[in-house]
Amino acid sequence: MSEKSSASSSRAALLVLGREDALEAIDHAMVELAAGRGGVLVLEGPAGSGRTVLLTVVSECAAEANVPLIEAGEGRPLSLYRLARLRRCGGAADESRPHPAVVVIVDDIDMCDSATRSAGELAPPLLGDTALLWVIAGTPGAVVPQRHPGGRRVRLGELSTQAAEMLVRQCTGRDEVDDVLREALGTVPLFPRHILETARRATGSASNVGWPRCLLTGLGEDSRRILTAGAALGTRFSLEDLGAVLDRPVAGLVEPLLAAIGSGLLRSHGDDLIFSHRLVRDLFATGPGDALVARALTTLAQNNDADRLVAALRDQGIPDLALEDLRELSKAAASRDLRLAADLARQEAAERAADTGPDDEPGRQDAAARIISYAVQAGDPDAARTAADTLSIEHPPMVGFALAEVFLASDSVAALTVAERAENLATTDLERARLAAVRLACHAYADACRPGEIQQAAELAERSGDARACALVGLARALDASASGDLVEALRHAALASEVPDGDSHGPEWWIAGIFRAKLLSDLGRLDEATQLLDSMARLAERRSQIGAIPNLLMVRATCETEAGNLSSAATTLRAARHLAHAIGRPSLVETNTVNFLVRIAHLRGDTHSLAELRPILEERLTGDAGRSTTAAIGLLFAVDVTSDAEVAEWAQLSEKLDGPRRYAIARGLTDEIPRLRVLLRHGLHRHAARLCRLLTTLAATSDAALPQAAAQHAEAVMRGDVETLRDARNAYRELGRPMLAAQASEDLAEASAEHAERAAALREARALWLACGAHRETARIDKRLRSSGLRPPRATKPRMGLGLTVSEERVVREVVAGRTNNATAEALFLSPRTVAVHLRRIYAKTGVRNRAELIDLVRKRSTDAD
Repeated sequence: MSEKSSASSSRAALLVLGREDALEAIDHAMVELAAGRGGVLVLEGPAGSGRTVLLTVVSECAAEANVPLIEAGEGRPLSLYRLARLRRCGGAADESRPHPAVVVIVDDIDMCDSATRSAGELAPPLLGDTALLWVIAGTPGAVVPQRHPGGRRVRLGELSTQAAEMLVRQCTGRDEVDDVLREALGTVPLFPRHILETARRATGSASNVGWPRCLLTGLGEDSRRILTAGAALGTRFSLEDLGAVLDRPVAGLVEPLLAAIGSGLLRSHGDDLIFSHRLVRDLFATGPGDALVARALTTLAQNNDADRLVAALRDQGIPDLALEDLRELSKAAASRDLRLAADLARQEAAERAADTGPDDEPGRQDAAARIISYAVQAGDPDAARTAADTLSIEHPPMVGFALAEVFLASDSVAALTVAERAENLATTDLERARLAAVRLACHAYADACRPGEIQQAAELAERSGDARACALVGLARALDASASGDLVEALRHAALASEVPDGDSHGPEWWIAGIFRAKLLSDLGRLDEATQLLDSMARLAERRSQIGAIPNLLMVRATCETEAGNLSSAATTLRAARHLAHAIGRPSLVETNTVNFLVRIAHLRGDTHSLAELRPILEERLTGDAGRSTTAAIGLLFAVDVTSDAEVAEWAQLSEKLDGPRRYAIARGLTDEIPRLRVLLRHGLHRHAARLCRLLTTLAATSDAALPQAAAQHAEAVMRGDVETLRDARNAYRELGRPMLAAQASEDLAEASAEHAERAAALREARALWLACGAHRETARIDKRLRSSGLRPPRATKPRMGLGLTVSEERVVREVVAGRTNNATAEALFLSPRTVAVHLRRIYAKTGVRNRAELIDLVRKRSTDAD
């Protein structure tokens, strides 16, 4: 059967079964997506309601529209990190651009892993440059569908036995269900063979029990109790756990379990047993008040089986348990599903508030602290906003620590204030150790550690034995070592601080330290190691359900892409990081740094429109993000580089003043200082440039790593005009795979060399490197230098738009499509406005359009058709 006829068959079957509303909603969502508007469509119905067949229709619609499809479900996790980095495939450089639209299907979301459930709850309609349509299937009352507006929810009813058989016949094109049953039902996974067989037999019998309850016919009381205990353990369970829940020897369970396998209720799965279908498991499920459920969950917690515990809790909800059991379940679940752990802590807090007296204040504090830690790190936007609203309020020690800890990465100044207030109230060794450690980390962010403070906090942390306090001290040591210029020692401390065990990893210490570790690896010239580390950390963060880490990991991944010369890909990843930070309710998590890097990329590409949009954001962040004010000031220096010497001098002076005694900032990185140095020299700010040169020389003296050595050589040589040293620096950059640094060294070599042939070769190499990176402004600037030197620029690459234009004309078209005026285009391409106007007249004549609007429509339509 062809794909088209299969699609029409699925639609026909759904129309017969009364699914018109769902089909209409799918069609409307696809139209919206085609217009660049993402969104969420929730298909809400019980198992057996036809959800999977509806998702098949969505897949067919995506295929017809030539839109990429990502499918997730039980056993098929969805990664927001990978989704944000989804790119087109192709050999050409600009084929690393993102897809304009993607459909994401999440099937049976209540059975998915925690990271997929969190992604489905957030469901951002836009991620980077990609519009996303989320189609989420779940059971009625599931947590995730309830988070989305009712306007985009389609509620599905049960399918009868007759409807199920009709659906099987119509989806497979067979007249007899028996024909389908003899095969593997590969096209209809919703209805396993034994359910259809049993349902058909029961419907034809005198009892007419109905489907699927007919599966219980003839089942003894003991077998029912055994299967009820199995259902309390989840869809999958082991014989040992079943015996522990029932308090019976395993040998006595074998015979009834074999009978259940023979009747199609269970099937073996390795060493475990698994219910043959969700419908079957639901037949034996009981409410959370059942004693078997409580016994099953505490058994899993005692066995440290976090995966099964989380799955069982998702299946049947939070049971009625003793306070200490709730506390242990919450802590056990935290290594896999922080939102679920937060829900358990909320129930514990509510019961403590209702049932315990003043003597239980430590227990209430502990539960409240865990709610903050778990929920905010899980990416819960409501929890993040609520926590942010309480930053200015005085809190008990453990709650104060939780707030300071989760806001350490986004607002270290506020985190320090909270920690210092709470530290005055600390009474236990654990409270003192954690608060001293988080205060130390805040001071280290500002390069303001007091003498002896690190040693004192380290002794408290070691005495308490608390992994989170020790990790915070390690993070502070990494920052302190880097500020003193010892990058190798900083890397050692960052590596140690990033290795936190699963059970203690729900704070941000490990991933902050891991990000610094990646940045240090990059600055030591080990870029491949840095990117591999970031990718593995993202997998670990999502396994631990710490969605709050993903925006930062994406941001640093983008800086690695920038270092490798992939400007287009880096810009898309940075925008995705911003969108995700907004989705989780923590925009300040990455705002200053991402906008700073986006300004740098726009500066290299000559994107004056983006510079104009981003500059006000940096100006606001200059005062709104005190911990990163230097970063904002440096970004503004690049934003005004092409406007006036006076503005450059203003921001150079401010950034140097804000930097204070700091000699190195991990977040900004080492190689960012080379382009900054060149901007300062271009505007005659030699005193500021000399200070940067001394910084790079000091860093190089602390290790023999190739990149710091090359950067120091480059800085010193450009200050002195030393040709030989510039050659050495350029060669080192080439070997390290840093094309943009090599391009800058080549330019500086062309400026310093007295040999005409070397100057020409260096300029041509710089131009080729800038062009390969997508730095259009830099490429055009080199072309102008070549022309002014009497040299002909290298022949441009072949036209790529397919409009019959020259390469020069295509460059003008790209600027017009980006929304630039003739003057802005001329400035970006280092042409005169008159030359731009001439180009446009020729472009209009060749393409048959009459104005800019028609030209933009033509280019965008061709781009969409090509996709």
